[in-house]
Amino acid sequence: MRYACVMNDTDRAAGRTGLGAVMGAKNLKAIAIRGTGQVTLADPKRFRECALANLAKIRKHPWLGDSPGSAGALGTAGGVEDLSAAGILPTRNWETGTWEHANRISGTAMKHTILLGHRACAACPVGCTRVVQVSGGPFGGVRPEYGGPEYETVAAFGSLCENRNLEAIALLNQRCNVYGLDTISAGTAIAFAMECFEQGILTEREIGFRLDWGDAPAMVRLLDMIARREGIGDLLAEGTRRAASQLGRGASDLAVEVKGLEFGMHEARGKKGLALSYATAPRGADHMEGFHDPSLAVPNAWPELGVTETMDRFTLEGKPRAVRLAEDYTSFINSLPLCSFMSLTVGGIRNTDEISGLLAAATGWTDVTLAEEMAIGERAYNLARAFTVRENGGTADDRLPAKLSRRLRDGASRDQVITDQDLGPALQEYYRLRGWSETGTPTQTKLKELGLEDVPQQLAGKGDGR
Repeated sequence: MRYACVMNDTDRAAGRTGLGAVMGAKNLKAIAIRGTGQVTLADPKRFRECALANLAKIRKHPWLGDSPGSAGALGTAGGVEDLSAAGILPTRNWETGTWEHANRISGTAMKHTILLGHRACAACPVGCTRVVQVSGGPFGGVRPEYGGPEYETVAAFGSLCENRNLEAIALLNQRCNVYGLDTISAGTAIAFAMECFEQGILTEREIGFRLDWGDAPAMVRLLDMIARREGIGDLLAEGTRRAASQLGRGASDLAVEVKGLEFGMHEARGKKGLALSYATAPRGADHMEGFHDPSLAVPNAWPELGVTETMDRFTLEGKPRAVRLAEDYTSFINSLPLCSFMSLTVGGIRNTDEISGLLAAATGWTDVTLAEEMAIGERAYNLARAFTVRENGGTADDRLPAKLSRRLRDGASRDQVITDQDLGPALQEYYRLRGWSETGTPTQTKLKELGLEDVPQQLAGKGDGR
């Protein structure tokens, strides 16, 4: 499987880009770890003070705190209906961003039907992980030890396929956890196949059954075929880029991916800065690299990073700088690691001082500044980018799928579109701000500036990164 995951326990996945496939290719089944020691902190008293200050800000946050609509109360799927209202809920394989049945698959619907409770990652005060159960019926057998569907899964197996059956989504989520599959790529593969069936690119004979929009039993059947590489599932297990290339007949116009990685469940025509991040991210269309444009729809969103102006989500103006800043800070947060929801650029929490204090108290690096933290993130991001350019034979492959050049057909983001002509100037401005070449290759000057002196020789002859 191209999008097999590394699974932790029964319901937590290193879910994107097929790390599980890498393990499988090495005949590595599992890694078992047992710890017996303790982590030593440089300044335990200061660490506790900063942790409590950070906790206070989290609890006051409108989405992460204790409100009835919080992530703890409704999970990450709590925003499904709001996304649909804004026209950015991926629906019918990215044909539209709004869906009349969004309320059927929302966090609120889950709370009142199949939800048993919630869990938290280690030491997290939010607890957004869902725990669900479905005992009987056609989609029964969903067990609480496999957690429950989060937002990305709800959208991928729900609105993207026009499947309004929440119990079926819970079963598909559990099957992915059992098999060890990325729910985003799996759901997208099914939605892609549904549109191919609708347009006659795939026939009932090739699939073995009809694959109509919203047909939940057919989705479960197809997921099993993908996991076992049976019939048409063998092709879809390759991911939508390879599947579309093999199918031909215009199928590539229906595949929504960058660098072979399917989109996270966020409509980029209604979040133009996210579109730029999707196009340039080292791993492909990765919704965890940059930021989501509505966060900058208010003044003074990130004054710590120097972003104080209000930006419309439908414009690319000013976004290259914001994207770069968000990617660098998020890369720093990921390298600690902390949950990105608990950070400025993703969660919108004004806690940069508290995070700096936690880092200093843990390590003893008492003189680390926000600027140095941004440099840590920039170094990590450039290293990942250099790896991608090297493995792509010197090609950055920074482009958006054909679907985004088609106008959204209805909803609050109606008529929004991103063409190559729209993206081109923003790409060049982004490259300039990054200190990269005109083709998006990290230059020797930039890499050496970041202390990555050994990297330029690995890029020799790749692109024009002088």
